[in-house]
Amino acid sequence: MTSLDRVDFATLTPERFHTFYRSRSKPFIITGAFEGVKDWTLDVISDLLGTSEYNVRVYGKDYRSRPKREWKKYSEIESHTPQAYVELLRNRTAHENSMYMAQVAFGQTPLATTIRDRVLQLEQKCDMETIHPLMDLNLWLGPAGHTEPLHFDTGDGTLMQLHGSKKVTLFPPWETPNLYPFEFYREIPPWFSQVDTDNPNPAIFPRYADAQASRLEVVVEQGEILYIPVSWWHEVTALGTDYVCSVNRFWKVKPVERNFSHGRSSVFWLMNQVPWSVVMKVDGTMRKLLGRA
Repeated sequence: MTSLDRVDFATLTPERFHTFYRSRSKPFIITGAFEGVKDWTLDVISDLLGTSEYNVRVYGKDYRSRPKREWKKYSEIESHTPQAYVELLRNRTAHENSMYMAQVAFGQTPLATTIRDRVLQLEQKCDMETIHPLMDLNLWLGPAGHTEPLHFDTGDGTLMQLHGSKKVTLFPPWETPNLYPFEFYREIPPWFSQVDTDNPNPAIFPRYADAQASRLEVVVEQGEILYIPVSWWHEVTALGTDYVCSVNRFWKVKPVERNFSHGRSSVFWLMNQVPWSVVMKVDGTMRKLLGRA
């Protein structure tokens, strides 16, 4: 297991970022980006996130006890105002039922303005462009102890830690066959791994043992940013006993050939070239034909 580079925000330049990290698809930690930014306490979040309702993923009490290959659905979805969800965190209902306000687009809220200047500086320092205006900034607010299962994304990502800390387990794209992604045309998306990393079953997933040589683990502390290159597999666990809060942003992949690090990443790049409504129609049709609807 190799530790990741840690680079001070003040010393980051487009040339340094591209030469040592983006061109090599190499994850690293950026430190010092949020010095002087107020801690995102539950009061701050409740006051500045507004009163709109946002989706909350409800995984249930036993979601980690069931093997992922048996999952029929990724999670249930409920809608809550920030104020209502903060109360669920305070009374620990969110902890008991693994309820996570995840990937919430909040870029137009007063809460986002508290870090907007740092995000724009990050964009300039790394010469990056947001992948889509509607995916400007995404909020991840949830209970300590929760784990977002192993998966990969189709854009470069930056995980910005605003309260608490997270452990991130990483695998490079070339380990994809050893991580047993879900099949296409199922309820669980095919960018998720079937393997339970805490309790892998070697009889069912024998090649997972081969992936361990490439496994990386890092703790992202409050105020730090983790750069996750496109197609890198990652599993994210909220540490501590209270709650954690992060923001992520997805960026366009440069140069374009970095999209093709394995077969699935190439397929997803092609899918992203057509309207997502068309992709979903094809997915629904294939699931019906295969009896998986």
